[in-house]
Amino acid sequence: MPEALLEIRGLSKHYVTRTGVVKALDGVTLDVFPGETLAVVGESGSGKTTLANLVLGAEGPTSGSLRFQGQELGTNRALGLRRQIQYVQQNPMTTLNPRRTIFQSIQVPLQTHRVGLTNDHRKRAAELLQVVGMSPEYLDRFPSALSGGQRQRVAIARALAVEPKLLVLDEPTSALDVSVQAKVLALLIELQARFRLTYVFITHDLSVVRNIADRVMVMYRGKVAEIGPTAELFRDPEHPYTRMLISSIPVVSEEEEALKPQWPWERNLALDSAAVSQGCPFAPRCPFAEQACWAQLPPLTMVREDHYSACHMVSGEIPNKLVKT
Repeated sequence: MPEALLEIRGLSKHYVTRTGVVKALDGVTLDVFPGETLAVVGESGSGKTTLANLVLGAEGPTSGSLRFQGQELGTNRALGLRRQIQYVQQNPMTTLNPRRTIFQSIQVPLQTHRVGLTNDHRKRAAELLQVVGMSPEYLDRFPSALSGGQRQRVAIARALAVEPKLLVLDEPTSALDVSVQAKVLALLIELQARFRLTYVFITHDLSVVRNIADRVMVMYRGKVAEIGPTAELFRDPEHPYTRMLISSIPVVSEEEEALKPQWPWERNLALDSAAVSQGCPFAPRCPFAEQACWAQLPPLTMVREDHYSACHMVSGEIPNKLVKT
């Protein structure tokens, strides 16, 4: 196995509020390898965006460490290190300045990171637009003159301008129509192969994950619930929360429905607010929870090679009641 491009060890981010401490991220350990796409999935509040912010250096961790190509990642990063990790946000309208032309938006990272001569920036911007499937004719247009899919392509072009090794993609297709989503996903796959990029792909849409990710990390309330190869995790999820998420994916045929893992009860959101001080954070919503689940946090246990799950049924603390499909 190759050396990890990004190493995360015991990463936590806690916020102090009037009502107590919010553990947005709690003890996450993870390796991201060169050329892979790691999807980070979970509901709102799972810690996905907090993880992205820490990787990008937008804020510092409460504890734990991040290393990129062996170098420690803090919030005060050298320009060369910042250049290697770029970001594509969910809604390009919030990241593309409406008063700047497309050329001016793409030029900003070129100037910031001192890439090439200023006189060559327009040529570079034109090349980047062509890379993402757009004509250089768009260079002098403003974001308001572009469609949602075109704006997202510009955002991707801008992220590629400084030739990064790692792209953090935060819900990059969720604001787009389904037909446009498919085209943007196809573009991302093509760009990854062409430029040997590594992706951390943050999303709540598991149907998207299936088409782009090599591995999936499922998060719940700041913790890793399960992580494993995409095909295996979809075929045989080991954590009840993962199973619940996959069972909720809409399908178009009875055959596909029969292949989905079954979830034995209707989700009760009222239970989700129950406090779990030291046990499994999913216990209030889990139909299989026993006393051990409320009393102690389950360890992240290896199920098979490269597949881990944080569940007492996997560790053997309680009987495994998951019905395998």
